[in-house]
Amino acid sequence: MRRANEIDGIIGANLRFYRLMREMTQEQLGLAVGLSFQQIQKYEKALNRVAVSTLLDISKALDIPMVLFWTERQSAQSVTLEGREAQLPDAF
Repeated sequence: MRRANEIDGIIGANLRFYRLMREMTQEQLGLAVGLSFQQIQKYEKALNRVAVSTLLDISKALDIPMVLFWTERQSAQSVTLEGREAQLPDAF
């Protein structure tokens, strides 16, 4: 099994970003796609790689295009836990 790499880190960060933008907990997302919150946490931290089929399920649960997971976001779109300053991309 291969270890997570830089792309996995981008996917994990984006997964967290869009999950928080949807105001969904790791547990809620996990239930929506049939995974434990611990597995969602591992994906977000890039400790585990996300299978494409799982990523498709997650994109459906979050109601976002799958391509957004591997697209690097601009720094202005970063999540802050206090203010949630970030916005969803113009595509929405």
